[in-house]
Amino acid sequence: MIDEHGANRLVVVFAIFSAVIVLLTACAPRTVQDRPVVVKVPVSAPCAAKRPQKPDPLPSGWDSLDTRQKAAAVGKWALDWKGYSEQLEAATGGCE
Repeated sequence: MIDEHGANRLVVVFAIFSAVIVLLTACAPRTVQDRPVVVKVPVSAPCAAKRPQKPDPLPSGWDSLDTRQKAAAVGKWALDWKGYSEQLEAATGGCE
């Protein structure tokens, strides 16, 4: 059996051992836990559709047209270019 003196020694040894463990743990390098990080990287994608064909230029023989014919030709040409720009945006909208 352990007498009272032996019990005190056991408590002291345990306290010293515990203090040494705590000091060694405090001096140990800290480990940093890696955390996953989401990084978005732009990736170029091929175009889904072909580019549309450019509209025809204004008609030849411009000088021989009267004012109404010129206005009609310019209006048609403007609408053709508007349609071309919309088709081009649709065809290349997903391309980067």
